[in-house]
Amino acid sequence: MHYVSETLNSAMNQVLGNDPYPNTEIIVINDASTDDSWAVVEEYMKRDSRIKGINLTENVGLPAARNIAIAASTGDLILPLDADDKIDSHYLEKTVPKMTDGVGIVTTYMEIFGYWPELTGHPGSGYPIFYPTKEQILNGNCLPVCSLIRKQAIADVGGYPEVMKNGSEDWALWAAIICKTNWQVEVVKEYLFHYRTRPGSMSRQATMAPFEESRARIRAMYGA
Repeated sequence: MHYVSETLNSAMNQVLGNDPYPNTEIIVINDASTDDSWAVVEEYMKRDSRIKGINLTENVGLPAARNIAIAASTGDLILPLDADDKIDSHYLEKTVPKMTDGVGIVTTYMEIFGYWPELTGHPGSGYPIFYPTKEQILNGNCLPVCSLIRKQAIADVGGYPEVMKNGSEDWALWAAIICKTNWQVEVVKEYLFHYRTRPGSMSRQATMAPFEESRARIRAMYGA
């Protein structure tokens, strides 16, 4: 709940030059949260008609929630953004032009902030971000969860794999697109995604499957 406003503001404040970025919609999925997050979202919905909220009464898990949001969207491009992260105000301005024919994913370098700050994505950094080969994506993730995705690319692989309820659903989606389709990846070499780290955040919870388990499952699903 504490960071929902920051996340929504970063999505709402996208610009194109000096003007608000046109033709955007913001879809918020409340996956049966038990705090006051939904009340915050409702207040934002009253102030901005671009925001559409879907309030789930039963928890379905992150990949299923993402698929519900995608199904409710009307645009051709999807940008997943978790409730405690942020994007630079020029994120869409810098990434959308890279979504040319044949490109299915456009991503950027990443600023990690909060619990342990770091600029990453560039070669030699703690988390290099690049266009991987099939073998590379099957061995480990190198694309951040917040990446611009062509909606057709998601549809071509059947959406986020809902079996990955315990984490790494983004890695599994990238593996599916790279291993099973011909869509290409572009990387904007700027730190436009701001990934928050904090004790107890979703990505660090003990409920998340260990790396080796996730890799084995992804290799079983998408390996040749």
